[in-house]
Amino acid sequence: MLDRLISLTVMTQTTPDAGPVWRWTRRIVALLCAPLAVFAAYDSAIAYWATQPSNAVPAALRDTVQLRWAEVERRSIDPAWIAANSTQVEAAAMAQLRASPLNSSALRALGLIAAMNKPGAGPNADPEAGFALFRAAERVTRRDGLAQLGLIRAAEQAGDMADGMRHYDRILTTAPAAEDSLFPTLARAIDHIEVREPLAALAARPWFGRFLGRAIDFGADPAAVVDLYRRGFRTMQSSDKQAIGLALTTQLVDRGRLPEARAVAATIPGIGSAVRDQFALIAMTVNPSLAPLAWKLTNDEAVETSLAASGRLTIRISNGRTGIVAQRLMLAAPGSYTLSHDVTYDPGEAAADLAWTIICKSGKQLAALRVPAKPGHNRFSARIDVPADCGAQSWQLTATPEDIQSTSTVAIDHLSFVP
Repeated sequence: MLDRLISLTVMTQTTPDAGPVWRWTRRIVALLCAPLAVFAAYDSAIAYWATQPSNAVPAALRDTVQLRWAEVERRSIDPAWIAANSTQVEAAAMAQLRASPLNSSALRALGLIAAMNKPGAGPNADPEAGFALFRAAERVTRRDGLAQLGLIRAAEQAGDMADGMRHYDRILTTAPAAEDSLFPTLARAIDHIEVREPLAALAARPWFGRFLGRAIDFGADPAAVVDLYRRGFRTMQSSDKQAIGLALTTQLVDRGRLPEARAVAATIPGIGSAVRDQFALIAMTVNPSLAPLAWKLTNDEAVETSLAASGRLTIRISNGRTGIVAQRLMLAAPGSYTLSHDVTYDPGEAAADLAWTIICKSGKQLAALRVPAKPGHNRFSARIDVPADCGAQSWQLTATPEDIQSTSTVAIDHLSFVP
């Protein structure tokens, strides 16, 4: 107990004054920190006012180099304004670089001014100097989109498409919002093999799949898009191949490019030619991620469906309701086929009418087949001729209860569509 009292006494004793040396040290540190605090406050104020309109900036700060440059930079995205105010922009950029030599936007602005002066336009005409300034801005940061655009122009003039595609990649990777403005230009350019070859090397980039999915909408030749897809397929991320292939297949079908659609569908992981032409109801062909080349089964107030591991599709139709049971897109080649399946109705229930409707993507109806509603187990079979002008077919199975007061249950087994 006595030992504990002694320890507590020692712990609660006041620490003696370290003496005048320590006091002077603290005063010197305080004097050194005061200017730093002033500079930090000044920099914070400048950073704040740099984001405000020039007429809102206090008069005492308007002549600061950073704020003068901030005002120029806000307007420097307009090349016409830079051309009309090149002297003012150049003076502001030079002042900014003297204050901050690694300011990429000032380097880029000087590059724009130099690049705008075409050969023979005057003593300052030196496009190569402009491109050199763009490269200097890029060495500071690759996130300056305007500098990257200038370097794309430099690559085009030099005929170096691979370098141009690298700069496209840097913009699209660091600024996804630029896709809406750059994708249309890139879509028109891929008609040229000189562009497709280096662009395919970038197939693993996150924006590549989005570009392929929109290129045809932006006016690209579908054949060029398919060629780009094939060239970049091995480089694509494995997780992207299926989504990109399905999206491209759907676009090609919608535009009537059916041979290309079949070729692309055959390369899609998880589909391939065997699954693409597989008509049976199995787990693979009802996978929602493979739409539209997979069966879409309905489950709503009118129709309920369930698929067993054996491939048996059980359909339950509510009172008086007509509904779509299943639908999908097929890319069956021209020829004669046989559609067949087993039909089994639950005993004691009213038999529902089943009907197959097949429509070519052109809008022409290929077949409308009613499945006879007979009690018990029956086999249905029908011949279907697919003409040469119907390379893609929309299939739809509908059900209507015979008795509007009753619910009907029917099962389909061994569904096939074979030559």
